[in-house]
Formats: sequence, structure tokens, C-alpha cells
Amino acid sequence: MSAPLVSIIIATYNYGHFITDALSSVSDQRYQNWECIIIDDGSTDDTASVVKAYIDVRPKQNFKYIAIKNSGPSCARNEGIKLSSGIYLQFLDADDVLLKEKLSVQVKLIQNEPCALVFSKSRFFVMKGLEKVYKENYPAGFLAQQTLAGLELIKCLIKNNIFTISSALVDKKLVVAAGMFNVGSAYNEDWLLWFKIALLEPLFIFDDSTGTATEIRLHQQSSSLVKQKMFAGEVFVRCQFNDLITDRFESNEVAKLKQYNQELLALHQIRSLDLKGGMNYVLKAFAKAPIANFRLLCLACFKLTIRVLKH
Repeated sequence: MSAPLVSIIIATYNYGHFITDALSSVSDQRYQNWECIIIDDGSTDDTASVVKAYIDVRPKQNFKYIAIKNSGPSCARNEGIKLSSGIYLQFLDADDVLLKEKLSVQVKLIQNEPCALVFSKSRFFVMKGLEKVYKENYPAGFLAQQTLAGLELIKCLIKNNIFTISSALVDKKLVVAAGMFNVGSAYNEDWLLWFKIALLEPLFIFDDSTGTATEIRLHQQSSSLVKQKMFAGEVFVRCQFNDLITDRFESNEVAKLKQYNQELLALHQIRSLDLKGGMNYVLKAFAKAPIANFRLLCLACFKLTIRVLKH
């Protein structure tokens, strides 16, 4: 079986203190046919000197460093995609690391079965001195741990973002066909991209192999901890979902998917941003069909209770 080129794209902004670990995890990949494109999104720290020093002592490894004007992570990743030559894309956040078997195992998987992408487990860690301490970052069942296809995949993606951006090895032509990353949001932009790709090729393969996980660093700058911006990002993505769910399914399924998305949007608004708008949707739905929407009302009350207790 051939060894196609994999383009690893690292978009970074002021992560000079973390990026060496990410670069080392690329260097250590057992799979050798890769290029690594580092897009420096206008960093003002020592990112440039750190990256250049790392590359200079590894002239035989295919690293490329490009500095651009600060434009946000979506623009930086899109620039990396445009400059890439690989058949497959591996995105890697500058504060995360790939285990050394990731590419070697997942290239074989994506070649053996025609699919949009292969995704691995994500393990979350904090540093205690020189030691990694692993911890849970999402509720049980939030991140997918099984292969998903067809309507089931679409439903899972409507429910939530089912894997981290660094965990996927994805077919480049589908990323391009899906329009790459939407620059209208700096948060959850990968979620929207996975959804668009799923509409084109609805098969995402889960890889639970030993040695292929992505390790996600938790720290003060970690985007997963920027709650309010993440909340706003989810509203943006869910509004996009409704426009994307069109004639790809039976009309009754389209209606169900849109309703499911609207219900989740309302619950999200109640929990985080637009309490009035969310409750208006739930109460109108309950008034229209009390029995069918009783569970939705209960969930809304639960979300409202959490919001009150938090404040």
C-alpha cells in the first residue's frame, strides 16, 4: 500500500512556550511521509525564534514556517490548507501533541475504507511540574467513541462537537469541497466543518488503537475554557446547521433534524446567553403540543435552575 503525503497544519498564536512539544510529537511520528506547515498568526511572543530554532537543527524533516498578519485561527488554518500538498490533512493545535502511531495507523484505516475521516481518542492533561496529570474535560458520552455513518452521524453532530480538532485525519479534497473553515467564528469552527463534510461523505471511522490518541493540554489560554465565547460560537454554528440541512434527506427527516437543532439551540440559550429567546421557544412548543414537548420543558427548567444556581 502506498504512503501518501500527510499535511500537518499547526496554526499558532503566542504559544512559543508550548509549541516545541507539538513539533516534537510530529518529529516522532512513525509515519515518515509528512509535511508540517506552521502558520504563525501574528504572534508577539518568541514563537518565531522557537520554531525556527527547532527547524534549523532538523533540516531533513519537512517543516515549513510561515508568518502572517493576525487574522484568527480559521484564517490561519485555511492558509495552511492552501499551502499544503498532502492527500490527507492533520490539524494540530500548538499546545497539543500527537502520539507517535497516530498517522501510521490512521493512514491505513482511511485508505482501507472510503470515508471522510478517521478520528482518535482525546486525552486531556495538565502539567504538574514535569509530570502530565490526565483528567476528564467532558461529560461521559460527549465525545464519540464509535464509528458513525449516515443519519446517525448527522444527529450526533447536531447534538455536539463529537471530537477535538487534533484527533482527526481527514481527506483534503472534502475539506476543500466543504469550503474549509468558516472565518465568521473563532470558536467551534471545526464543528461546523465536520458537519459540512458529513453531508458530503457521511462516514467517520473511530480509531481506538493504542498509541494513536491526541493529547489535549488544559491551561489558562485553552480555548475550551473560554466559556462565553464558546457559547456564542455554538449559537453561530447551530444557526448555520439549519441552512445546511436541506434536501439531502427525506422531507420528514429534514423537519425532525431542524426541530432537534432548534430545541438544542433553545436549551443552550437558556443555559448561557439568551434566556428570554430560549424560554419563548420552549413555551410556545409546549403550548402547541404539551405531551410531545413535556420532556423539552423539563430540560428547559433544569437548564434554568443551573443558570440561577451559577449566578
